[in-house]
Amino acid sequence: MLYEFEANTREALRYEKLLPDIYREGIVSGELFAVAVFDGKNTRDKMVGLVLSKVTEDFQEIVWVGLTEKYSLPEYGADLVCLRTEAAREADALKGTFCRIPSSEERMREYFLLAGYEFMDIYEEPKFSIAYRFYEKKKIPKLMEKLLPLPQNA
Repeated sequence: MLYEFEANTREALRYEKLLPDIYREGIVSGELFAVAVFDGKNTRDKMVGLVLSKVTEDFQEIVWVGLTEKYSLPEYGADLVCLRTEAAREADALKGTFCRIPSSEERMREYFLLAGYEFMDIYEEPKFSIAYRFYEKKKIPKLMEKLLPLPQNA
């Protein structure tokens, strides 16, 4: 079972093999939020990968998904995308999740494809795709709407 842990700046930078250099400043400045994912126990040999994200105009933007060598299959990348998507959806504060994927990042595209995302190709230079998913609002059954809010005891 996969478990997510918030990685503070120091911890995130410790996983330098999973991070492209262009994201280091965003981690240090606090612009990017890092989540480390482990397969069971929180030990270095069980680390699956690292996900970097931020909030952009009421959407979660997944900026990078890096996998360890031991867990380098695209299915694990899709699992990490799904975990972050579900965590953001459950928070019920955002409208969806998206990722800007440069045309050169085929692995990232595959993660989002396997995670069931829709794509929109942008043909500006540089060319990239946007993988996106909108969240459905949680629906409260009619009976529950009548019961909520519950009357307070006087």
